[in-house]
Amino acid sequence: MYDILIKNGRIVDGSGNPAFRGDVLIKDGKIVDVGRLAAQIPDEKIEDIIDVDGKVVAPGFIDPHTHEEVNIFADPVLGRYLYQGVTTVIDGHCGSSIFTTSELTRQYPSYFCGHLPEDVKWDSLSEYAQVCQDRGGLGFNHGVLLGHGTLRWAAMGGAKQRTAHTGEMETMRRMIMEGLEQGALGMSTGLGYVPGKAAPTWEVERLCQELTLFNATYATHTRAEHGRAEGTAEAIRIGRTSGVCVHVSHLDPNSATEIAWLEAASREGIEAACDVMPHSGGHVIRLDVYARGIKSSHFEHFDMSLAEFKALLKDKDFRSQIIAKSHEFRLPKDELILVNCTDPEWEGRSLQELASESGKDANHFFLELMAEEKPAGAIWQYAYRRNQTNRNRFPVLKDVITSPVVTCGSDSIMTNPADPFEHYELQRNGVFPTFLVQGREAGASLEYNIQRITALPARQFRLWDRGMLRPGMAADIVVFAPERFLFPEEIVPQDPHVLAQGMNKVLVNGTIVLSDGKLTGATPGKILLGKGRRE
Repeated sequence: MYDILIKNGRIVDGSGNPAFRGDVLIKDGKIVDVGRLAAQIPDEKIEDIIDVDGKVVAPGFIDPHTHEEVNIFADPVLGRYLYQGVTTVIDGHCGSSIFTTSELTRQYPSYFCGHLPEDVKWDSLSEYAQVCQDRGGLGFNHGVLLGHGTLRWAAMGGAKQRTAHTGEMETMRRMIMEGLEQGALGMSTGLGYVPGKAAPTWEVERLCQELTLFNATYATHTRAEHGRAEGTAEAIRIGRTSGVCVHVSHLDPNSATEIAWLEAASREGIEAACDVMPHSGGHVIRLDVYARGIKSSHFEHFDMSLAEFKALLKDKDFRSQIIAKSHEFRLPKDELILVNCTDPEWEGRSLQELASESGKDANHFFLELMAEEKPAGAIWQYAYRRNQTNRNRFPVLKDVITSPVVTCGSDSIMTNPADPFEHYELQRNGVFPTFLVQGREAGASLEYNIQRITALPARQFRLWDRGMLRPGMAADIVVFAPERFLFPEEIVPQDPHVLAQGMNKVLVNGTIVLSDGKLTGATPGKILLGKGRRE
């Protein structure tokens, strides 16, 4: 007996080759065959026959850049991905990860990892994967990277604004080897963040040499001090000197120079690609979470508790010091908007306007709000430059959105699914339909665009049994009509729950998790582990 036959589909198999009419046969979570199969197999030998009536049948989409490794304990399904057709994500980016232990994750002073329930514990990546299965599985698959910032903090603390000495390097090297042996897919850096920003290029190169022993991937949030161009050049240089596969995180859709360099590196023989957010409506960050981010952006405060930092913010001289050295306070205050406010009269008004009414300097007013015991609301950040009406300031360039080294990534950072108003981004729930729409508008074929959100990220992160519709591959499959697969170009910041529309069916490991646009509640997903040391 076979489990499922998807028949009468327009097969877009992830290779980039032209689509064809055909069927997909599934058994035990794997693809058995692809082709003209319906007439060859008696119906009684198939448990479930799905006639998709000419809709596109494609590999499940792979999101190469997310921050969900702790959020899955609050919501193992995370349906906002399934509505986009995403069947696999890669977690552990920007230098922050769950490795090595749950206690380390709890203590690491970063907001990327979200909220970890007290009853969830692990002492290794292998145990983490087992914990996820023991709690009932996941809505889709997760690959995990080792965070260089987390490892550096574990080896030498967060307040060390210097290069690692020999013993600390050996500690980081040992932890990386342990993580890769247990199945981590690679290592990420957050070279724009504390503590990773203190690491010189040679430190990253040395650690990346360990990755090559496992055919693992180096993913990087590049340095911020000198701009994304120099950061991309550094990533390419690390790929050239170490031989590691390089993935540059969340470039903007107008990053023409950086994309051209990555294409040239690829022609040179360096494995190099990137993900792009095709559109972002900006971050919405509750004021106490914003304070945590400010605290964690400075070496001298990184290891401090949030309560200690908020107490210091009550001092005017301390606020002046923070203002002088934090780039967040250079943003125009009339374009930072208060939303989800406890006082409805503040809703939708700018920080500058409210500060002026109070007779206060806008930056000091901003920090005073962060210091309050109960947050007065959230800041809608970057709205001034990323909403649809101002997209001409950050255009989506054809050469970027159609580049062979570009895939789509959401960089989703909803820090607490149980309380989504803590921190979320507008448009991140719809980057995949947006990517396909923009690719089509730029003249690229559906087959090519799907190849870049399936086979390309699968190759980048060594997911050799995913990303294509081939016999023996995992049955991660989506069914949809491209013209109906959409997401709004503008949504209001008060609603983090807007979802993509038009995805008909999603299968993860051969199990239907979304059917006729509705979640089934099934949790067949798992933690995808690497194969360990290469032969």
